[in-house]
Amino acid sequence: SCSSRTSGTPQPSLDLSGRWTGKSFPGCRSNGGVNCYQRPITFDFVQSGRDISGLFSCPLNNIMCGSDNNGKIVGGKIDGAYLSDLRVVFSDATNCLYQGQFTADDGSGEYMCFAGAGRIVEQGGWRLERSPASGLNGH
Repeated sequence: SCSSRTSGTPQPSLDLSGRWTGKSFPGCRSNGGVNCYQRPITFDFVQSGRDISGLFSCPLNNIMCGSDNNGKIVGGKIDGAYLSDLRVVFSDATNCLYQGQFTADDGSGEYMCFAGAGRIVEQGGWRLERSPASGLNGH
């Protein structure tokens, strides 16, 4: 689709620093999660310029999370409102790649999770909201 991002002028990136909570929708492309299984998820973003790092968590014994419910964000970029290539790695060597759009208060997009040899083991949509407790809205 067409986008104003092709103008060649970089957009100021949103500040995503802080806690974001929401849901992922395994096997479902709907960001709204209508008629989809919903898994609670949390991201604690640390932002330096356009680079995003931090931590990911989801409840124990959920599909894909199982007993490995914490992951580390090893890469991600925010360009204006667009999040690209945010990768979460888990201790069992699985990893998930997230992409999507953000506003100052919420975000949504799609993700894919991979196991050995790049095999896709899960994909779906996600939606997050900035946690009021993070207190970083005015940052």
